[in-house]
Amino acid sequence: MESTNTPRKSYRKRTAIAAGSLLGVAALITAAAFNDSAFLNFGNGNGGDGIGGGDNTFDIQVVDTAATTNLPLASSYADAETGKFWQQANKPGADGVTIGIPNAETMTPGDTISTSIPFKNDSKKLGGDLVFSLADSPKGTSSAVPAGETKSMADLLRYTVEVKDAAGTTTATYADLTQAGVDNLDLGEYDAGTGGTVSVSITWTTTGINDPNNYQGNSAYVQAQFVGTSV
Repeated sequence: MESTNTPRKSYRKRTAIAAGSLLGVAALITAAAFNDSAFLNFGNGNGGDGIGGGDNTFDIQVVDTAATTNLPLASSYADAETGKFWQQANKPGADGVTIGIPNAETMTPGDTISTSIPFKNDSKKLGGDLVFSLADSPKGTSSAVPAGETKSMADLLRYTVEVKDAAGTTTATYADLTQAGVDNLDLGEYDAGTGGTVSVSITWTTTGINDPNNYQGNSAYVQAQFVGTSV
């Protein structure tokens, strides 16, 4: 008698061959898939490549001074800008810039002297928030309290600071301050390429002085500081 299992084996074989054929077609389809890519280099937003670069520099300048007298070459922002009278003054130590004040060398108790200091945010793109302070100057040591007195010359000086914008309009006034009181006075926020003027009046007060003659030959060494933060 012939076996009845032969057709079943043939069927299973044909099924396995068919399944293998389908797997081969699937493999061919996967290998033939299309590909594409995109590669982007971050730029600076102004047509150039890279992040940052030359436009992210921050630069504050002040009025230039005469070679022999150290007096400012301009008394307003407009005049300094017209004449391009600007200089860097970013050395904090004894090599820093000296700015002369008229009649400072002959100042006596009761006198008032003054100067105007134009300043500029000379950055290419960055705005700046500026403050103004006074500190002891590294150029010398202020005179001590004279015999017969209770205050030094530096103790008796009072400062009034007036801030003007580029157009010459007064935007702030800080009056009758000690040196320590002139600390981070707000000058305002300035766009790149703009600036203003700080005018400083210095009065040698006589309140508390026993005898003005005790202060003959005295001096005070003071440094003006402009500090800007980019915004």
